[in-house]
Amino acid sequence: MKLLNKIELFDNEKAVNALLYVARALPDGGTHKVFKVLYFAERQHLATYGASILSDNFVRMANGPVPSSVYYLVKAVRGQFSLPLEPTFAASLHARLSASSPKELRALAEPDEDYLAETERECLDEAIAYCRPFGFGKLSDVSHDSAWQAVPEGHEMSMLDIATAGGATGEMLQYIQTVMENRTQLLA
Repeated sequence: MKLLNKIELFDNEKAVNALLYVARALPDGGTHKVFKVLYFAERQHLATYGASILSDNFVRMANGPVPSSVYYLVKAVRGQFSLPLEPTFAASLHARLSASSPKELRALAEPDEDYLAETERECLDEAIAYCRPFGFGKLSDVSHDSAWQAVPEGHEMSMLDIATAGGATGEMLQYIQTVMENRTQLLA
């Protein structure tokens, strides 16, 4: 199953490999830290390259941005949410990730890095290094950027606002807007 996003189709396999990539680098990070790494990597990749890593919608939550479709995958691993996943993928998901509690997310397998472009891995690595020293409270605080502040809690954050918070130039924002409009037309 692929979930429609405003930018493109969400790719479950790519998302799992991004989770594995981050969880492997931060074995004691937990979902909060992993989600913040994904947010900062997404923000930087959008601002620098004009492209999304996850093609997920980030939602403003009290403790910072949360990638919504990735969150549902993690909840499915925990057994807290039933997604209509293809059975082979669902079995593979449980064999590769463990999330027995909200504070725990463990990689049980190596990521298939072929799912992640070199620029995506670079942004993930930078976000991992940035987030690694922060505890829960500090990480929440630093993720409360202008994109997070622009919407009420529980609402989807704008990709353009996320790119702006990452330092995107006006030209890059125009490029992202054009790509979003073109994909919307193609998917209509």
